[in-house]
Amino acid sequence: MHSGVANHSGLYAPAGLHLGADSPEEIALSIVAEIQCVFGAGSAQQLRHRKAPIHQPAPELVRCAESAGIILAAGGSTRMGAPKQLLEFHGESLVHAAVRAAHEGGCDVVCVVTGHAREAVENAVADLTPLLVHNENWQRGMGSSVRLGVSAVQPASAIILLACDQPAVNGDTIRLLIERHHQSDRPIVASQYSGTLGIPALFDQSCLAELDALPDDRGAKAVIQADLARVNAFGFPGGTFDLDSQDDVRAWRCRATVSGNFCAESNHALNPKPGLQYANQKSWLATFHQRTG
Repeated sequence: MHSGVANHSGLYAPAGLHLGADSPEEIALSIVAEIQCVFGAGSAQQLRHRKAPIHQPAPELVRCAESAGIILAAGGSTRMGAPKQLLEFHGESLVHAAVRAAHEGGCDVVCVVTGHAREAVENAVADLTPLLVHNENWQRGMGSSVRLGVSAVQPASAIILLACDQPAVNGDTIRLLIERHHQSDRPIVASQYSGTLGIPALFDQSCLAELDALPDDRGAKAVIQADLARVNAFGFPGGTFDLDSQDDVRAWRCRATVSGNFCAESNHALNPKPGLQYANQKSWLATFHQRTG
């Protein structure tokens, strides 16, 4: 065999897998099978016992077919007074809920961009195994996080940008965004609430260069507003609620307690338990209850 083709150090004589071969043709087949097994680092197990796909497509082909969710979770939560990414609602932190929503909504890849409270945020989503990207310059503004996230998931065919402080977002929200994109010839699907367009929003590949060129102090809304003719508006009244301050928390808790929250254009109700707390931080929890009790 040509030594330049592959490393055959794992091939020993007599060569051949035990296939019950008797005839010269069957013996030749068993030898070829072992050569393929050794060169491909295979296990020679029966195909019916294989748990992974039999044929693994090339990584670049997989990635080109992906919808990628990017969770922006780098901010310092100045007005909240503590990392809102770790604020718990119904026993789940906001950042964990955002990652789960992206997975359940159909994103093939989910990326979390961290910044402030990096270790705690990473620990909060560890069980969901998202792609983690740390923004060392998170204080420069949201644009720096968007650029990092877009770069990390390229070349996905479309990305969905989410913040982790919109508690009304769930898997249905993301699924409906993706469905709306498939039904439309417009490259952007943006959530519409409170008379504006914003995130969560989907951007197809034609918009990624614009997102990647955002200045530090601008968010994805700048790309949405640049040309409204290419935007498909997606009614999402729950997007009004983003938790930036303790007053926002009180308003959301009140709404959820009294009437529940309805996600986007579906009739799927979110009825989380009233009361919020900070994950894994007793001091934050005490501060929260003192301020919102």
